[in-house]
Amino acid sequence: MPLDQLIFEDVIVEADERNRAAQDELRSHVQRWFDQLTPRQKDALGAWVDSTAQYDTCAALCAAAGDWNRIRTQELGLLLRKQ
Repeated sequence: MPLDQLIFEDVIVEADERNRAAQDELRSHVQRWFDQLTPRQKDALGAWVDSTAQYDTCAALCAAAGDWNRIRTQELGLLLRKQ
């Protein structure tokens, strides 16, 4: 195998390892967040995600969280500019 392919393989392996570590960290973070929900909230979220509308639930949750984040970021930016 040529040297440049070996070097490229090392880069891919390292990128895969970093990606796996980032996914593990995200899963841990989400699990900690989920563990803090009340049983009633866990039941509702579980029912939404485990339903036939699983994709729609995930899309709606992403939209709601993304909207919240954009609005909150804009509000914080306005507050910082006023100071």
